[in-house]
Amino acid sequence: MFVEDTDNSPITLLKKWVHFGYIGLWTGQYLTTLNSEFLSQVENSIPTGKETKLLVACGGGLRSMAAASKLYNGGYKNLGWLAGGFNLSKNNDFPTVEGKEKLQHATVGGASYF
Repeated sequence: MFVEDTDNSPITLLKKWVHFGYIGLWTGQYLTTLNSEFLSQVENSIPTGKETKLLVACGGGLRSMAAASKLYNGGYKNLGWLAGGFNLSKNNDFPTVEGKEKLQHATVGGASYF
């Protein structure tokens, strides 16, 4: 749904400066913008069609809610959304997909990971 914003216009540079001050690249999070290719990328990645069950998730639940809405409007009706995102998941919420790293730590990255 979102991709890194690589534009270097004055407005984007200002946004990046504010983003760095409040959230920062030190947390591993880049300034993002809407991915205009999102729906077509999903369609190309899921060859079984729009009836496929999809679970949409992100760190806090807001971006995945937007993605689920976009998918729904694009014809996908068999959707699940992880309310609250990975940050609110608990141990063994997804025992068949959870490896040695717990899902609640899925969004930890960058310098904050070390």
